[in-house]
Amino acid sequence: MDEAVEMARLAFKENVENHLTAEEMDEFSLSAVKQSGTPSEDWEKLLGFKPEMKSYYEIHLYKPSEECPYIEKSYAKILVPRNREEEHCEIIWKPEVSPYDGPWFS
Repeated sequence: MDEAVEMARLAFKENVENHLTAEEMDEFSLSAVKQSGTPSEDWEKLLGFKPEMKSYYEIHLYKPSEECPYIEKSYAKILVPRNREEEHCEIIWKPEVSPYDGPWFS
């Protein structure tokens, strides 16, 4: 997983200036959180197939919120191949925050 996070970090760093404003980059530096896990459904529309958990990691970079839906702003979702021979990561910049349909807490 450490290698996947590093690949995602490098892909983000190489492309961030083309996709986030200076203000967003400052905000990102101060408050962004990283979450990793199973690829979300967002990828199917972009790639034409649904990435399988056994083949990819997803690294999600976002600004958390203290209240539901717990994500205030999403900066990027990065799809990292588990196959170490592949070096290309796909990135969805500023993806929509999915609607929250769980219990509400404050």
